[in-house]
Amino acid sequence: MPINLPGTLFHMAMKARKELAQIFTQIISTRRNMKQDHNDLLGLFMSEKSGLTDEQIIDNIVGVIFAARDTTASILTWILKYLDENPCVLEAVTVRLCLLIFVLYNHQLIFQFSA
Repeated sequence: MPINLPGTLFHMAMKARKELAQIFTQIISTRRNMKQDHNDLLGLFMSEKSGLTDEQIIDNIVGVIFAARDTTASILTWILKYLDENPCVLEAVTVRLCLLIFVLYNHQLIFQFSA
């Protein structure tokens, strides 16, 4: 890990990360005080089912925003978890995908790959 010396890019990045963490801490606190459910990614991370600490929530959000190397896998995991916990949404997505496949198939737009 790089040494955190003032004036270096690493130091500036760590300082910006700390400022982002403070902003997200305020947002999380405000949302908890409002005692409302939010149907978004932050709301999913904050749900009791997720079992995440505030620090873990902030790490996940920062990772999503800045496209950390594991972002795609992380987001897909959260999408699958969300779909599992919300059967109505899963059903709507399934119907949409089936309709799309039907339309593409009937318009000969499905590509066939040969081995």
